[in-house]
Amino acid sequence: MESYTKYKTKRKIATFIDSENVNKLEVIPELLKYLDHEGFIPSPKKIIVSKITQPEEYTRLIKEYCLELVVSYKRIKKGKAKKTKEANHNNADFRYYIEVLDCFYKENDIDAFCIVTSDDDYTELILKLKNEGKFLIGVGNKDNTSPKFRALFDEFLLVEDLLVQNKVISQNEETTKTESTSMNINEEENVNKDQVHSEQKVDDSSSQTNEKKSKNKSKSNKTKTSSNQKQKENETKNSEVISKKEQQNLDKKALMDEFLTLAKVYIDTLKPGKYNLSNITSHIKKENPNRFKMRVTFEKYKSLGLEVLIDDEDRSNAYIIIK
Repeated sequence: MESYTKYKTKRKIATFIDSENVNKLEVIPELLKYLDHEGFIPSPKKIIVSKITQPEEYTRLIKEYCLELVVSYKRIKKGKAKKTKEANHNNADFRYYIEVLDCFYKENDIDAFCIVTSDDDYTELILKLKNEGKFLIGVGNKDNTSPKFRALFDEFLLVEDLLVQNKVISQNEETTKTESTSMNINEEENVNKDQVHSEQKVDDSSSQTNEKKSKNKSKSNKTKTSSNQKQKENETKNSEVISKKEQQNLDKKALMDEFLTLAKVYIDTLKPGKYNLSNITSHIKKENPNRFKMRVTFEKYKSLGLEVLIDDEDRSNAYIIIK
C-alpha cells in the first residue's frame, strides 16, 4: 500500500462526508487531526445531508473546522406530496456523486480523496477515482461496511478506531499530568525535609545547609521559569492559530465581495429577461479561471438587492428577472 507520509510537503485531499451513513459527528474532528498528522491538507471539506437533525452541532463543526454543508433537497413533483426515506436517501447519494465528480473535474491540484461513507453504492465512484490514479482513504462504520468495499481503498479507517484512538491519547495526557503533579509534590516534601534537617544541625554545618537551600531554590526557580516559558509558547501558538483562522475568514469574505461586485457589473449589462443564476455564476468563474473556487449560494445574490426566484420543482435552480 502506498503511503503519503513519505512526502515532505503536505498534499491536498478532498474530503466528502456522507452523514446519512456515518452518523457519528464526533468522528469529524478526529479524522481531520489524523489527515493533518499524515501530511494532508483537507480542501475542500464537505458534509452532504438530506436533513439537518442536529443544527447546533452542525453549526459548531462548520465554524470550528471551516466545513461546507451541502443540503440535498428532495425534488417534489406534482401529485406526489408524500416523502419516503428511500427517496431522500437516493437523492443524497446522487448529490454525493455530483459533488465528488465536480471536484474531480474542476480541481486539478487534488492529490487524494477521502470518502467518508459505509455505503457500497459508491463502488463505481471509487473505481472511477482509483482508475484515474487518485490516492483513496475510506472511513466507515465497522458493522455496516463490507470487506469488499474496504478493499477498494488504499487505506481504510474505522470510525470506532478513530474514536478509541482519541480516548487513548486523552488518557495518556491525563496520566502525564498526574505524574507531573506527583513529582512536584515529592519535590516540595523533599525541600521541607531538608529545611527541618538543616535546623537540627550544629552551627558548624550551617554553611553546607545554606548551599543546599540555595541549590534547591535555584532548581525551583528554573522549574518555574521553564514552565512559564512553555505556557507563553503555548499561548503564542494558540494566538497564531486563531489569527490564521480569522485571516482565512477575512480572505474568504473579501473574495466573495469581489465575486459579487463582478456579478453586479455583469448583470447590469444584461438585457431585460429571465436569467438562470447558475449560468451567471458559471460565466463569472469562467471569465476568472482559478480565481473563484468557492460555492456561491443563491442567497448571496439577494445581498445585491435582486429578487431571487427559486424553482418550485427543482430547488437547485433559481432565476432573476431583469425588467
